[in-house]
Amino acid sequence: MNSFALYAPYSLKPKQHSEGRLQITSPNELCIYFTNKSFPSSAKRTINFINALSDITLKQGGKVHIDFSSLHSLTASASVLLFAEITRIQLVTDIVDVITFTWPMDEDFTKLLKTSGLYKAIIPGTHRKIVKLFDDDHPYQSGIDPNKFLISTLLSLHKNGLELSKPEAKVISKGIQEAMLNVIHHAYLDFEDQQAGIGSRWWQLSHCDTVKKVVTFIIYDKGASIPATISDLLNTPCTDADAIEYAFTKGITRLLGTTRGKGSQDIKDAAKVKDSSTLLVMSGKGVYLLDNNNGSKIKSELPHAINGTMIEWSIPYE
Repeated sequence: MNSFALYAPYSLKPKQHSEGRLQITSPNELCIYFTNKSFPSSAKRTINFINALSDITLKQGGKVHIDFSSLHSLTASASVLLFAEITRIQLVTDIVDVITFTWPMDEDFTKLLKTSGLYKAIIPGTHRKIVKLFDDDHPYQSGIDPNKFLISTLLSLHKNGLELSKPEAKVISKGIQEAMLNVIHHAYLDFEDQQAGIGSRWWQLSHCDTVKKVVTFIIYDKGASIPATISDLLNTPCTDADAIEYAFTKGITRLLGTTRGKGSQDIKDAAKVKDSSTLLVMSGKGVYLLDNNNGSKIKSELPHAINGTMIEWSIPYE
């Protein structure tokens, strides 16, 4: 396709780049947490930016150059969405350099991207890069085999500082395994275009915040959202956040007549192994937060759908 035909939202400052690429500029802050002070504008800019990547490459058939030079803030959840979208595009197109980058001008922030692992996770590459992330026990990984990735994930959490007794490890294991199995059994069940998620694939991050003394595990898929998969079971119209709460409160499943359906409880239990743990679920436009410290529940709505489901456990290790 002629490079001049490529387009992107004006807010991303699109311009022609070398080699026929379309250059777009990242927002200064990438964040989708609904508790952020600049929400919803920050979340809206972040989601629009990430959606533009697949629009330029997969829909328009072009290549893109991302200018991260002004980026100065990036949250864990936003980094997983970015990792997922960039690697999905790399896998679908099978073009190593379909996306290239200009890194932040702030050298300290670029160093942070490297030490966190995101730099290596999104640099040019395709399937071989994804395999190497697993082989290297990298914080950012993507998989399609729960049995293979569960053990690796538990070892990664332990390496990041999360000390667990055998009963606690069993609870965490069941919760994470259920989140992975949900991708296999639910997320892509009715998807006509398997390339949208490269089969039944999820993306994950194991992260240790040594300042806050918290280990975070995030798993994200680009399949059908929780509200979409249980819509037939809801008797009355409701928000996406209400649908997530319903699914996690009732432990329901759309796989009627099967032994599945208790998985949401396993996912909730995994956030109870330590005091002050939290469970955050984002799906469609819905946000559902469970705070184990005080037992509170918070529901909210995103300005745009996150195109899938994200589950995040934050567990203190001291």
